[in-house]
Amino acid sequence: MKALLITFLFALSLTGYSQSRIGIRIDKVRAEYSDPKYALKYMKHDTSSYISYQDKLGNIIHRFGRDSICYKTYVMVPDTAVANEIASLYDQIYKPLSPIEWVVDTPQEKLDVELVEVPDKDGVPQRTFQWSRKNP
Repeated sequence: MKALLITFLFALSLTGYSQSRIGIRIDKVRAEYSDPKYALKYMKHDTSSYISYQDKLGNIIHRFGRDSICYKTYVMVPDTAVANEIASLYDQIYKPLSPIEWVVDTPQEKLDVELVEVPDKDGVPQRTFQWSRKNP
């Protein structure tokens, strides 16, 4: 029962607040997570910058382009059961396109969410909800 409650709270936290950084400047995201409890990590690779932090049961990564605007968010969920619970919740609150794809309507724009497998630092596939701006 406790695991179900934690899963629900985690899924609820992922329903908007974690993903709402798309379209936000990197300095605002850094300021928002300036509290040491987030143990914020900053990385740069080619033309992209990344901010990551651990959020309850998953790793959140925000990706920024040359313009310092967030254009993708990755929510890496280490547990398949949690990923399935989140997918079920997304089916209820967003527009499902398939069992692993959703469209999210925000006041500013539409976002795509896709459940993909991304290798972690050890090469082990990890279920990841990939958020991005919807292509017109």
